[in-house]
Amino acid sequence: MPSAQVAADRTDWPAMKASRKGLTTKARILRAALDVLVEHGYANLTIKAVADKAGIAYGNLTYHYPAKETLIGGMLELWLEDYKQELDQLLRKALKTSDSPLPTLVEWLVEDAMTKQTARTFTELWAMSNQDPKTAKVVNQLYDDAIESFMSALGVDPQDRAAREFRSALYFFAVVTEGSSAIFGNRPKTHPQAKAVRHIAQTVLVPLLESALARARR
Repeated sequence: MPSAQVAADRTDWPAMKASRKGLTTKARILRAALDVLVEHGYANLTIKAVADKAGIAYGNLTYHYPAKETLIGGMLELWLEDYKQELDQLLRKALKTSDSPLPTLVEWLVEDAMTKQTARTFTELWAMSNQDPKTAKVVNQLYDDAIESFMSALGVDPQDRAAREFRSALYFFAVVTEGSSAIFGNRPKTHPQAKAVRHIAQTVLVPLLESALARARR
């Protein structure tokens, strides 16, 4: 799960989207690494490129992240923390208007999977995993942690044996969203098949998840 240091850096994150002023150095580095990955791809995710993007000295960056492997690990931890924060906020909002947050969550995740930024991010993560077993291990852990966060956010104990079916349903959901990124991430949101997939996701996935969730909560 995310480290205490990365979590601590989150105290500055609300200001990140507006300005990099006042951010901790580690948070600036990790945000810059994500930007470089999305904009220029894994092949160009170098220590120098990240240092330039973050506006800090090369030596300052390597003090915090002496190797590309540690930088990637921190970057993925930050990504997961962002995801968890958005998930928690969406859950609270959805529960105010509906007994079940799952329709809102499915819509959000499928829509997000089809955005160019998410598609590029995951395309690069897959490429990184194919090239480096250590990175593959980190990316695999990212998926596992994201699933557990989703379960916990919905009031399911990930360690409970009754939760196995729900966990499997969430992995199936992840397969669908990942496929959405690969196929529709670089197409217009108005593409007719993208609209159809979003509709089918609601029709098929929401009842599947709600049924598995109900059994997990018994």
